[in-house]
Amino acid sequence: MPRSKRPDPSALFDAPAARPRGRGRHERRVDVAIRAASDDGILEDTHGGIVAALRALGRSLDSAEAEDSPYAVVTVTRELRAVLDVARMLPAPSTVADPFAALLDDLSTDDATRT
Repeated sequence: MPRSKRPDPSALFDAPAARPRGRGRHERRVDVAIRAASDDGILEDTHGGIVAALRALGRSLDSAEAEDSPYAVVTVTRELRAVLDVARMLPAPSTVADPFAALLDDLSTDDATRT
């Protein structure tokens, strides 16, 4: 009895998309943020691990987007935001530019004080 060939296990999965050549838009924007934070004194030489994590996450976000993987995009975005938060690189929330906050403030104001 002839032996049957075993299927190639790699044929069961799609090959990952090749990483785009050069730096993607997220990786470039992360570099801009790192430079700005360094110029402003937020990041110092001792923050090398944070800088490395930010760059890796920017590259990962570009790869996830290129692979059209919404779950990976959301996951990497959440992690990138967490590292930006730890590094104190997120912009301060602004209530002036938030129309929903303005609506809530307006609704909480007494009718007698409205003009």
